[in-house]
Amino acid sequence: TSKTPILFIIGSEDRIVSSRDEIQTLERLNNPSITISLISGADHYLNDETEAREQRKSPYHMANNALKEIMTWTLEK
Repeated sequence: TSKTPILFIIGSEDRIVSSRDEIQTLERLNNPSITISLISGADHYLNDETEAREQRKSPYHMANNALKEIMTWTLEK
């Protein structure tokens, strides 16, 4: 069991790994140091799937709700 805070963040629209299976696996660990965050509308790279591909700044540009979650969690820890 890790005592180091861990943020596991995954997009609800991830087509590379199953967000449901990943979350279930982590929940079975029952480790209070792990925070699980499912980002609505985000893909595997935490891009906003609701934006048209040609409108995305880059494949590395995360959805605003993903960035906000990371920043909020980090500042709380």
